Order: sequence, then C-alpha cells, then structure tokens
Amino acid sequence: MQGAGGTGGLIATVCDSSAYQYFYDATGNVTQLINTDGPDVQTADDNPFRFSTKYFDVETGLYYYGYRYYSPELGRWLRRDPLEEKDSSNMYKFVWNDPINGFDFLGQYTLKDALNEICYEHCSPALGDRGYKLCMKNCRRNTSEKEIFTEWLRLERAVGQWWKNLPKCPKKICVKENDEAENPDSNVWSDSNLGPIDSIVISVFHPGAEFEIRTLGGVKGVPQGNQCTYDSQGDIITSIPAAGSADYYGPNNPGCFGKHQDHDVATYKLAKRVNRIPDYFSVRPIWK
Repeated sequence: MQGAGGTGGLIATVCDSSAYQYFYDATGNVTQLINTDGPDVQTADDNPFRFSTKYFDVETGLYYYGYRYYSPELGRWLRRDPLEEKDSSNMYKFVWNDPINGFDFLGQYTLKDALNEICYEHCSPALGDRGYKLCMKNCRRNTSEKEIFTEWLRLERAVGQWWKNLPKCPKKICVKENDEAENPDSNVWSDSNLGPIDSIVISVFHPGAEFEIRTLGGVKGVPQGNQCTYDSQGDIITSIPAAGSADYYGPNNPGCFGKHQDHDVATYKLAKRVNRIPDYFSVRPIWK
C-alpha cells in the first residue's frame, strides 16, 4: 500500500458512488477499468489515466508527464529537453525513439539505462535493421565505464532534489556503555541494521563508520530511503566516503531490495572504480 502511485501504481477510482479498479499490461499501461458488475465502457472512456498511467487530455490528445507533454500522434515531446543540447542533438525524442521496448520513468536510472542512452544516440535506425543492431552491439561493448557513469550522472541530475521528501538524519544517536546504539525514533528508523557495521560493509562502502540507521520501509509513502552513519561516539559522519547517503530505492522498503542493488549499490561501486565518489554523493547526498 505504501508504494502505490506512479506508472502502474493507480489502484482504484470512485465515480458516482461506484468503485472501479485499474488493470495493467506489463509496462504500466491501463488496459481495463472494472467494477463489481464487470467492464464499464462509458466510465473507461471518461477515465483520463491510460498510457503509462499518465493523465490524458482528450481535447488536445496529449499526455502529461509532469515535466512535459507527450504527443502520441507525433511520437515526441512538445517541449525541449530541460538539459537542452548538453548531451543530445534531439531534444524532443521519446524513450530513444523506441517506445515499444522502452518507457519513460522519473529518477530511476540504472547503468544499463545510461549505456542504452549513449548507444541510442550513437546509432541511427537509418542503418537498417542489421546495421542498427550491429552498431548497438559494438557501442555497448566499447563504451567505457567513465562514459557510462558520466551519462548516468547526467540523467540523475535532471531529476531534481527528490531526497527532500525523506526524513533527515539525526545529528547524534545514543551509544550505550555496552557499545550498542539506541534507535532514535522507532516510528521512522529501522533498527535492523543498528549496531556495529560488519567489516565487509565498512571496507567497501563506509570505511571508518561504526553505526548506521535507515528509514523504515514506506516512510512518507515513497520508495526512496535515507541512510545515516555514525562514529563510535554516536556523532553523524559527513565525510565522504564514510558518510551514509540517500538511496533512490531504500533496501528496507517493500520490493525495493533488488532495485536498490541496481540503482544505488551498482552505481556506487562504479563511481568508486572510476574515482567519481564525490559526484555520486552530489545526486545521492548526505541528507541531514
């Protein structure tokens, strides 16, 4: 229930005292609107949430995505990309001009998405089916990790400061005489990870930290989560890389652990390999 919303996340609507449930295909497009009496064609026609669960304006024939309007008739956005010409010559394209295999999402970029964005820009469908596939294959093989991280960073920066919806890290937590830490607020913070961090996590992610806490799954109804790390005295750590960071998918949130690995952990590891940890923290900040 806490994860409802967004593409494929609309559960039900009430119209004339009747409740209707939404049903979707695999990519979050509304396919049916049903009540206890079965399909209702008239109500389905009046329903504005259709493709990608985005709001559809019948008069203009446009879908509203929050940042821009999309025209399915033209197969493109009506306004320019907010990033302008920084990394793309086509500022009106929709999901790399491949809506059958792609979808537009907000702030949920993996390294694979970044690589695809690079290669979709590099390879033209004008090469023909065989030439296009070969170009994409070679591009994915030859693109460097530095290029992939730079593209991922560009995509993430375009999203905005989503972490402002998260609870801020407490400046200090209480450490007892037995070197155990207290949960500062059990309604907000999970104590599943409270206590000394294991040696693997310390050496890989937060060297020098002694304690960490994370927001509970579903806090404020968002998939994101905040992570805070502390020293042996219970004081918050703000130095990189020992500090904790905001996660677009909090590992404690329902159904988000795998996404956390793809969107937050894998990108952190790549940032470390290409010496871009400060850049990583610029889009996954210490939120305190």
